Amino acid sequence: MADSAPVTPAQPGPAVVVLPAEIDVANVRQVRQELSSALATGVAVVVADMTATTFCDSMGIRTLFMAHQEARAGSAELRLAIASASVLRVMAVTGADRVLQIYPCLDAALAARPRGNDQEDLGYGLAKPPALPQPSGLSPDPPSGRIGPGLTPGHPSDRRQECTDEDRRQD
Repeated sequence: MADSAPVTPAQPGPAVVVLPAEIDVANVRQVRQELSSALATGVAVVVADMTATTFCDSMGIRTLFMAHQEARAGSAELRLAIASASVLRVMAVTGADRVLQIYPCLDAALAARPRGNDQEDLGYGLAKPPALPQPSGLSPDPPSGRIGPGLTPGHPSDRRQECTDEDRRQD
């Protein structure tokens, strides 16, 4: 991260923070500082470009959640551009894909319409999170139809088509 200019200049458009290939305990402080610095510029949208990221541990996910909370507190959005199948798997397993706005490539994250701060940030355009299993005695919701991290087949906001195959990584 130190060899590139990770934050774009403060402009009316989104700020882009380029994150490293691996996000773990060794560099989460720097990642957090870069995201906080971008949010402090007052932009409405900060995009964490994780298209080169192939590993993100629990400390990295915690850092992304903290930046998400900071963004919401400042009436801003944090969007993640993630191309790596392994990082998307981690986001799905931890449930982060239900909270964070995740896009399959940088172009999709930059092109997305702004969301109001009162809307849930669910990434990939889901209107609401999949239903959680209900305790016995309550009527359960039907299966969600999810096909991957934050994806529902046929959903009008399904952003998978906005990126080329070259934008996606198969780790």
